Amino acid sequence: MGSCSRPAEQTKVETESWMKTFKWSAGVLAVIMAIYQILFVFTPLWGSSRHNIIHVGFSMAIVLLGKLALQTGRVKRLFLSVLLFAGVACMVYIIWRSNYLEMHSGLFLKNIDFIIGAVTIGISLLVILLQWGVVLFVVSVVAVAYFFLGSYIPGVLGFPHLSPQYVMTSLGMGIGTGIFGFIMPVSSTVIFYFMLFSGILSATGVMPMFLEIGKALGTVFRGGASFTAIGGSSLIGSVTGIAAANVAFTGAYTIPTMKSQGFPPHAASAIESVASGGGQIMPPILGTAAFLMSTFIGVPYFVIMVKSIVPALLYYAITIIGTLVMIRHYGIAPGREEVNKALILRRLPVFLVPLGVMIFLLSRAHSASWSVMWAFGAVILVSLFIKDTRPTLKGFFTHFAQGAILGAEIAIGILGIAIVSQTAVTTGLGPKLANLIVSLSHGILPLATLLIMLGCLLLGMGMATAAAYTIVAVVMIPALYKLGVDKFAGHFFALYFAIFSCVTPPIATSALIGSKIAKADFWDCAWEGFRLSVPLFLIPFALLCEPQLLNFPTYGWGALYMILVLLVSGLTIAMLLYRHLLLRLNTFEYAFTLASTICFSFYIIALQNDLFVLIGMVTAISGVASQITRWKRIGTTADSML
Repeated sequence: MGSCSRPAEQTKVETESWMKTFKWSAGVLAVIMAIYQILFVFTPLWGSSRHNIIHVGFSMAIVLLGKLALQTGRVKRLFLSVLLFAGVACMVYIIWRSNYLEMHSGLFLKNIDFIIGAVTIGISLLVILLQWGVVLFVVSVVAVAYFFLGSYIPGVLGFPHLSPQYVMTSLGMGIGTGIFGFIMPVSSTVIFYFMLFSGILSATGVMPMFLEIGKALGTVFRGGASFTAIGGSSLIGSVTGIAAANVAFTGAYTIPTMKSQGFPPHAASAIESVASGGGQIMPPILGTAAFLMSTFIGVPYFVIMVKSIVPALLYYAITIIGTLVMIRHYGIAPGREEVNKALILRRLPVFLVPLGVMIFLLSRAHSASWSVMWAFGAVILVSLFIKDTRPTLKGFFTHFAQGAILGAEIAIGILGIAIVSQTAVTTGLGPKLANLIVSLSHGILPLATLLIMLGCLLLGMGMATAAAYTIVAVVMIPALYKLGVDKFAGHFFALYFAIFSCVTPPIATSALIGSKIAKADFWDCAWEGFRLSVPLFLIPFALLCEPQLLNFPTYGWGALYMILVLLVSGLTIAMLLYRHLLLRLNTFEYAFTLASTICFSFYIIALQNDLFVLIGMVTAISGVASQITRWKRIGTTADSML
């Protein structure tokens, strides 16, 4: 018996040793990658083509080492090790052949080039599956299959025959196209640096400050920890760049706290999920999708940031309104948490000074990587002057590596995006679907936008914001252009519904993570998050209806008028969905609320007739006035809503 247990114990020790080695190796390689990326900003050793290949190679290796650190089975470790070795070998070969491939634009591939390209694409797809799950993997595989075989499809989705060599050139061996060229420069020259910035911010202890700011909001509004979630997640989500990751980060604190204050578990998960989604459109960083948007539209990132200010504020204003109605619906009386004002005052400069440096440099048309590097330096400098923000050397390198690892993981997601995007562009899939949507809608803009909304929600399900936005931007936005929609409004429309896909059943990734933290049923969390987010669905339609909303700070009456309509409609939709305001709506109030919601929705989505706004306002005021009258008549001693 002893002889049997010893080998088992020895195997366990060896396995743990291997796991620690792989984890340590991933961290060390992440630091090396980060140093290389920083050096490239100031002293580029070669052109951007080789830089993109090196970026992909580093990212693959870091992600695979991270997966190896989690595996206990020998077979899985062997499989991942083979992937790691083959991936690095392919990257080395492509770098070695990069001059030839670039000079010939990837054409005239030799047989070995074609084989290496096929292996590279295969490894990319497997790493995408390992890191980002089934949805992005399946979409990427379908894109590759469509690129190679789509010419055999009859009808509108078919295209002229493309040789296998041409397809391989476009996807894997063209250097300036496909996985190395189409979207990857956004990762290698922009997003990775913001992830490093996020990592070093974490090292200074600035993240708890965001949660304290959220608590401060809870002292103003009747919401307790729900406003810690809304305020904290809006700030942290902008930095982390992934809604689901933000739920995991802030939700670990906010969801249990909300539950302790009387929020049902599924309601706590819903608030955190919707708040984390909003972080993806919150200035100044807007997660990661804004950098992709600036690339698509061809304008500096700073322009996108400024245009996003008012829509983001509307997102959170309507979320606050919906949360207040939810609180009344569930009869919650959350307490107000003690705010550590001293912590906010001490740590706020570590965020504001680097942020000011970054915004100033971006506004002066400096590159994102250059701006972030100076902001990075400002974080380190300011943190050294404040005792409780001064990181230890170990803490600095730990968070520095974590930022690089997150950047590498996002780069793998962008591999999938690049495959899908290149396929859609080269095959003309976007214009084909645009023609199909216009045909199905008979050119009627409201009907077409509703079809595009459904397409965005379906295509974005189960993906990170950047991936979801990029795919819907490439596939769906051509239809909006064909209908004469403003280009900025069209892209924000796609971005918003890409975000909403994170809380939309049946694949609501934010709700999935939130349900685990809340220890609640996934479907209860998903539907509650969807119900809370429905009033927000009118915002992207309002951007199409009134593009002036994106022209901050130069606003006309039309934009202010639309803001008023959105805020009132946000209240009426929340009242309708929860059948509550101060009290449960009676039949009379419900009918008036339903009428006002229909009128506002018709105005924003379809008719844009001021008569509908007038009717909507009258019926909304009637319903609210009835509520207030009944509430006073009952003589309740409950607190007011604010």
